[in-house]
Amino acid sequence: MAKLIKVILIDPITRTISEKEIKPDYREVVKLIGGQCTNIEGTIDPAFNRSESLYCNGEGWLQTPRGAFMLRASRQTIADPAVLLNCTNAGNWTSAKSTIEEVKNAILWR
Repeated sequence: MAKLIKVILIDPITRTISEKEIKPDYREVVKLIGGQCTNIEGTIDPAFNRSESLYCNGEGWLQTPRGAFMLRASRQTIADPAVLLNCTNAGNWTSAKSTIEEVKNAILWR
């Protein structure tokens, strides 16, 4: 059985931020975000200085968004749910390093 990793799900539809445990598998992320996966490199806030990646529905703006949030640091707006996780230099996914509280402070609901 594959080792589970902790990810943070940012859901602008329900305006919730929660931890989920998933297998480090692309299909698991797609299930959580509900669509095609697009990777946004870097962290949700450069001040965190972490090698995290945010995965969101790349087609979120091509349809009527069900909800959105903005990254305060970059002013980038993301439609529909997104998943935050850590990515090693070798490209392997590991548990997110950010806390739910840090994520709450790094985003703004739209």
